[in-house]
Amino acid sequence: DLGAIALEDNAWYCLHLTERTSARILDAAEWTETQEKIFGTAVQESGATDVGSITDTGYLLKNKQYYRTFWSYQKNANTEYPEVAWASRVLTIAPGGETWALKRLGSVTPDKLTSTETNTVYGKNGNTFEYYQPSLALTRPGKVAAGEWIDIIRFRDYLKDLIQTNMVMLMINRDKVPYTDPGLQMLGNNLKASLRTG
Repeated sequence: DLGAIALEDNAWYCLHLTERTSARILDAAEWTETQEKIFGTAVQESGATDVGSITDTGYLLKNKQYYRTFWSYQKNANTEYPEVAWASRVLTIAPGGETWALKRLGSVTPDKLTSTETNTVYGKNGNTFEYYQPSLALTRPGKVAAGEWIDIIRFRDYLKDLIQTNMVMLMINRDKVPYTDPGLQMLGNNLKASLRTG
């Protein structure tokens, strides 16, 4: 289904599912890993906070070392979709100008987890939305299942796209970019300009 959607319209970046079965989440994560997209999901399964569990979705995502999937534990994940609120909050910021940690979320009930539960989720490279003070709830830490920061993955994708787009526009807007020293200088300057923008 995702392949068919991308074939019809591939001009999108972040994916979320309404279905919460582990098998469907793992399938979507596997597909996303082959794309230049990111996939966000959340689980409320008790195994996510159980340090001894090796069958919960979070453990399996970490074990697969998915760099394009981020997941959260939340007690109301099946009805509140915290990953959608989180992505909606952060994806409006220019790539490279954000972190995914310490964000407030609307329409999501914060969890009250024990330090053991929180550390277990973090140990599986998951994320939480918890109270830090009685009136302040924030996301943390902002990682993908493989342990990299979400904003690093997003910025890397943005920079690659920017470089490719600018190179193509250089070639489209000129009758010819010669394979000479001046032509190579144009390409080098174009690349440097993209990197400066990044």
